[in-house]
Amino acid sequence: MAGAARRARAAGRPAAMGNLIPKLALQLSRDRYVVHVHTGDRKSAGTDANVYVQLRDEAGHVTPARLLDHWFFNDLERGTVCSYPVPAEPALQGVDSLLLRRDNAGLGNAWFLDLVEVEDRTLKRRWVFPVHRWIHADTEYRLRQFDISLPQDDETDIRDRRRAELEAKRDVYQYVQRISEGPAQVRKRSAREREREREREREREREREREREARREIERGLSGQDEGLLAMNVLQVRNSQ
Repeated sequence: MAGAARRARAAGRPAAMGNLIPKLALQLSRDRYVVHVHTGDRKSAGTDANVYVQLRDEAGHVTPARLLDHWFFNDLERGTVCSYPVPAEPALQGVDSLLLRRDNAGLGNAWFLDLVEVEDRTLKRRWVFPVHRWIHADTEYRLRQFDISLPQDDETDIRDRRRAELEAKRDVYQYVQRISEGPAQVRKRSAREREREREREREREREREREREARREIERGLSGQDEGLLAMNVLQVRNSQ
């Protein structure tokens, strides 16, 4: 935000003018849903990356990807809450989960996200999606309300993501005991080890994407078979009349 203030002063306008842009965008928008994005208040938490969000209801309806960006405004900076209207087409029956991803654009693309709130301006209702983690690039996160569910109750994509995060943490937090019978310490990894781990994570994500695509192909095939069976039944009924 300090950078935005400096740019505002250099342009000869008050720094507060920058804050009017997102407020006007919300006031002028007729979209039913608004997402309030809370960026963490820690070093390098803000991001210059392109961040996209989608809303999903229990029936599986998903809104188009919405880029979280206001013109002439420094979005998603450290310790800020930024709000964005989200077009809900097709119409949603409430909000069951939230899809989130970012890319590698910009010099400072790392991002620590505290939480996301989704507001229904028609029904005056809110859904809260806690995150409290660094968001990795080119990785799709599916968040559930309050982020609470037992692993056995998770859907396949959420369960795969949870397993991948646990494996990544296990690789990061490896302990060594340098002093006999002394306290354990976190082992520092070399740059080569960190790069190998990033490559393994990218490969795991590619494998998960291949599995998701295979499931979608199966679902499309089953749907096509159902339509074919329905058409055959209609023809049989017509022929019998």
